[in-house]
Amino acid sequence: MDRIGDRLRSIREGRGLIRKAAAAAIGVADSTLQRWEQGTAEIGVLSALQLARLYETTLPDLVGEPAREGLSSADANDLLQFVLGQVCAIDALRARATAGLRRALTPPAAHHPRRAARARDRSGSCPE
Repeated sequence: MDRIGDRLRSIREGRGLIRKAAAAAIGVADSTLQRWEQGTAEIGVLSALQLARLYETTLPDLVGEPAREGLSSADANDLLQFVLGQVCAIDALRARATAGLRRALTPPAAHHPRRAARARDRSGSCPE
């Protein structure tokens, strides 16, 4: 992991960015980026992708992976971005479905005496 941290720092410095500005650009604390660069914390895939975009490089280049035959770094990066986009879309759908399920499972106000009383007070009539 130290190797990746060293690579993160050298690419950032090579782009002329200070750590605080790079961290703010991807929405993490300066101390978080510092821990990634020092190798005391692991960087997640989404954060690595954000840094690769910020540093205008590919993920394999960012983490120092050698080029492999068959798929160029740019193609691999495009594929990874597509897959991560699909994962984010699925996560958003799951969140919406969970919210809808919560709303569907929430009992109506009549099952809650206080809510029913408030509803009666607002409507001016009592339920039969």
